[in-house]
Amino acid sequence: MNRNKWKAGVDEYICHDPFLSPEKKAAILHNMRKKEPKSTRKRVALFGLGVTAALTAALFLVLQFQTNDADLVTSIDGGNESLQEELAALQEENEVLREEFSGMVVDLQIFDHTARNIISLLGSRDFEELKERYNVDYNASEDRLEFEGYEGFEVNNPTTKIHYPMRLMYIAPGDAIQDNSTSEVISVCYYFYNRTPGEEGKFSIIFGFNKDRTIRFIANGD
Repeated sequence: MNRNKWKAGVDEYICHDPFLSPEKKAAILHNMRKKEPKSTRKRVALFGLGVTAALTAALFLVLQFQTNDADLVTSIDGGNESLQEELAALQEENEVLREEFSGMVVDLQIFDHTARNIISLLGSRDFEELKERYNVDYNASEDRLEFEGYEGFEVNNPTTKIHYPMRLMYIAPGDAIQDNSTSEVISVCYYFYNRTPGEEGKFSIIFGFNKDRTIRFIANGD
């Protein structure tokens, strides 16, 4: 290498110093270049430590997410168990209501059948048959029908009721005439519609039934 180029190369790394000979500068430059690999290895080592730290942090986050997911699954499972218990309770309650409703439907069918049979017997003036079939005690004639204990609530002209359309108005627990709070009686009310020209109107008759579905009384509901 040309000495001037070698000298210029040395001065490029070491500022021009009139007190240092070119040989001295070359020795200094040689020592600097020997140290460069160590510095590079140090930077690589630091970079490796940084990557390791980053991987460690990432692994921690992954484990944390997995733990949170496990907790979430446990929480969901616990919630599902609670929902299952509530659902089972609702299903049990629904079954009880279904049975009660089915019983009410049967009761209503029996009450309606009995009420219509009684109106038919009254229309046929079979008063004695009515007493024997339904085991009831009352005073009856073509003009009135009065049950014992329900005086003042007699049904007028009972034999004519068969001629009027009969519609169920309501069914309710309790004695609609004497005591609504009693649980021993169920009251079934019907409307009768008089469509005779000049006499149009409606009136109600209440049929009282015992808990065993037998008739207890018949009374005027108006």
